[in-house]
Parts: sequence; structure tokens; C-alpha cells
Amino acid sequence: MAIFAGAFLPIESAAAVDELESSPIERLGGCLAGGGVGDVVLLVDESASIKESDPNDARVTSAKYFINQLGTYAIENDADINVQVATFAQTYSPTTGWIALNQDGLANVQGAVDALSESDEGWETDYWSALNGARVVLADAAGARGDSVSCQVIVWLSDGELWFNSVPKGDAEKGFAPGLAIRGQSAADEA
Repeated sequence: MAIFAGAFLPIESAAAVDELESSPIERLGGCLAGGGVGDVVLLVDESASIKESDPNDARVTSAKYFINQLGTYAIENDADINVQVATFAQTYSPTTGWIALNQDGLANVQGAVDALSESDEGWETDYWSALNGARVVLADAAGARGDSVSCQVIVWLSDGELWFNSVPKGDAEKGFAPGLAIRGQSAADEA
């Protein structure tokens, strides 16, 4: 911001303009190249609708491709990147803890991703719970790191069908709709 004749005039820096024009993966790469620590949540839909919308497990193929590319980058550039694999349907469900994306870690993440082809029995497709769960684990990771720069990303693979079951399995109340018990189709539609 610059002061001119007693008025404040906003001035965008070149970095701010570049950030707007770069892709999320370019911003992640820039943060890592600047010495930041990467935290990547690989968040994969396991709702029952996946059986029809993704019968050939394209979400797993895509996740494996991404992890292989990211792992190659991490190993070749000695980048500090951690990955958590998680699924979502009615809740955020981590299938791994944080795994360092080094040679051994890459194999562990690949194994966790391979197992996702069997994950398609979820009761709902609750985006809010999925993203809130990812937000919490990313905030915890950054908080544990102290002053170190965190380069954080959520890679989200879903068929895009937002869906709440009218007969809840587990909690009938959702964090985004306090006081609304999802019991019956009208409550599911309201959610």
C-alpha cells in the first residue's frame, strides 16, 4: 500500500499478480522451492455413487499418477513433503497418518492409494465434513511446525454428487447445519 497526498492507494505487488496467474500446483512448487514444508491431503470420495460413476477407478489411477509425480519431484529435489491419504463419505476418514514422501514413504502412499479401489460403500457424500476434516489436520500440521513455512494442498477426487441420506448412519446432525437432525427426506433436502 502506498500513501499519496494523505490517501491510501492499494498497489499490487508482482508476487500477488503472479500468484493469481499461476496454477495451484505451480504455487505449491514455488513454496517448496522456497524452502517450505509440504503437507498434501489426498482426499478421495468413497461414497456408494462411485460404483456407478467411477466403475474403473479413475480416481485411484489419477491419485497414483499425482503421487508418483509428486514423489519423483520430492526425491529428485530433496523436498520435504508429507502426505496423508483420506477418504470421505459421511465423515473425513484418514487411511494413513502423515507419511514423508521419500523413497520408502512413496511406496507406502502408493499402497494406501491402491487400497482405495475397494472403498465405495460410503453412506453419504458430505463435502463439508470432508473439507473441514482436511482443514483441521492441515492446521494441526502447520501448528506443530512452528515458524517454518507450510505449503499445504488438498487434492480432492470425487464424482461431484453432493448427497445426504435421509436415514442417518451415525450422527444425524452435521456441523454445517446445527440443530437440523437429518431424519427424513425433507431434512436431507434442507441440508
